[in-house]
Amino acid sequence: EHIQTPPPQIVIPQPKAPSIPLPPPPPPPTASVDTVSPVPKVVAVPVLPPPLPPQGPTTSTLTPKSLALPTDPEEINSLHCFVRSELLELFQSTKKDGRVGLRCRYCVNIPKKGRATMGAFYPKSLADIYRTTCTWQRVHFRVCQHVPQALQAKYWQLKDLDRTRGKTRYWATSAKHLGLQDIDTDRGGVCFRSDQTLTSTLTST
Repeated sequence: EHIQTPPPQIVIPQPKAPSIPLPPPPPPPTASVDTVSPVPKVVAVPVLPPPLPPQGPTTSTLTPKSLALPTDPEEINSLHCFVRSELLELFQSTKKDGRVGLRCRYCVNIPKKGRATMGAFYPKSLADIYRTTCTWQRVHFRVCQHVPQALQAKYWQLKDLDRTRGKTRYWATSAKHLGLQDIDTDRGGVCFRSDQTLTSTLTST
């Protein structure tokens, strides 16, 4: 007899699951030890001295100030008040005699060749301050290219509106209130009194 043999069984292999490495076992417990954080190192910061104040110009030994005083409007006309407060300033010579002069505020830093005539002048006495200031207005102010236009316009406006002369003697007495005096020499000139404290605001007596 013919014996039928069963067909061979086909075995399909199953895919293997990927192997996952196990985490390492935790280290054995150790005795707790108190740890001390290191103390940060303190760096000393040097204390620097305060900066020195800026030095003044080498052409003068005092801070320039004007001839103007609070009593000016009562004694002189508005034009001269304007000239004293806005256009001219006092300065002191660096020479040994320490003479005090007047100069234009707006061309003081211009080289001498670029300044109009009489940019600075030295009155021969307290009584001469008025005369030399009037001369400065005619000789220097009218041609100075460095005075702002607004101030030039203000000057001519005051000149047209106020034609009173004022007290010329006041120019000498007010200079004394600023601490000025005549130099007792043949050459003449004015200087500050040695005991004078330089201030920008003085009152009249």
